Amino acid sequence: MLSRHRSKSLRVFVLVAMGTFVFAPTLQNVQHPTSAYKPPVAWAGIRRAEAVYVGGQSIGIRLNSKGVLVVGFEHVEDSDSPAKAGHIQVGDVIETINGQRIHSISELREHVMKASEHTLDFVVHRGEAKVHVQVRPTVDSSGNKRLGLLVRDSTRGVGTLTFYDAASHRYGALGHVITDADTGHAIDGWGTVYDSEIFGIVRGSSGKPGEKRGRFVTPQIRLGSIDSNTAFGVFGSMKHVPPHLYRARKIPVARPNQVHNGEATILTVVHGQQVEPFTVRIENKTRQTKPTTKSMIVHVTDPRLLKETGGIVQGMSGSPILQDGRLIGAVTHVFVSDPTRGYGVYAKWMLEQAHHRTGALSSEVKAN
Repeated sequence: MLSRHRSKSLRVFVLVAMGTFVFAPTLQNVQHPTSAYKPPVAWAGIRRAEAVYVGGQSIGIRLNSKGVLVVGFEHVEDSDSPAKAGHIQVGDVIETINGQRIHSISELREHVMKASEHTLDFVVHRGEAKVHVQVRPTVDSSGNKRLGLLVRDSTRGVGTLTFYDAASHRYGALGHVITDADTGHAIDGWGTVYDSEIFGIVRGSSGKPGEKRGRFVTPQIRLGSIDSNTAFGVFGSMKHVPPHLYRARKIPVARPNQVHNGEATILTVVHGQQVEPFTVRIENKTRQTKPTTKSMIVHVTDPRLLKETGGIVQGMSGSPILQDGRLIGAVTHVFVSDPTRGYGVYAKWMLEQAHHRTGALSSEVKAN
């Protein structure tokens, strides 16, 4: 019998800032069989929008990995992990066992228990390579075959929708890549977004970023699909304009050279499902001629937001930034040492990423 993964909180994956997508362990009782959902077909030749609906809504995210991700090892009774002895590594994605494709933890468990062979042939995805590994399971005192693995096949959490392009039915959210909480590796996979609400705030302070407490409102109803998890956010398709819009009309997406230092507004949810505007200042706007993250520093100045949250908190990832009547970017990270400040990414780069061929991580994520 295989052990299920242990839930852990979001870890800092850069030295000075923390991504503001908040994992939601309270949502793990919500189950949606992955076999009932097929990854969407890649979009090609779609017309790019000059104007989009801006978001700010809280969204629930479930991201399924392509295979089963190894996040750790455990002893089997008094013996070391058989999987570790067989040279499986943390961060490996198990793709096949004895030639049989593995999509979920339950399939992994079933193949191990039913296998007649004493040694199992694994194919794992490790970085850019596929590696063949042989593992001999240990039979415990109850007669169960054990691999001594801690694994995960999906991640759930709460973030913020940035925009929706009605012309192509594409959306963008978060503004940064979703990584596994234990390994720090970017998750290559597909998934679903849901309507969510915020029921509490943990206020941030220096050295201790805060977070939104959220939950899925109608987990049986999907808002849309996820087909791409990149350095610029998660992207996918939605059939309809999402609910809870702050503005019922579309606004233009700014080019990077139209963004300037000075006053701006972010849209986000701090209570329930109501999207609200809050005042910020853009600092250290970066000149970028090609898609790159960390486009600007966002400084929260709104007194009410500072009082309620302490600044930028986890769960604000993707909160749209407006300036001069345009969508200029999205909040992506909070500075651990100063939660009133964080990074933002240009909306232009997110919109371009939304219209790229889906299903692959960006080159920037692969390089990290």
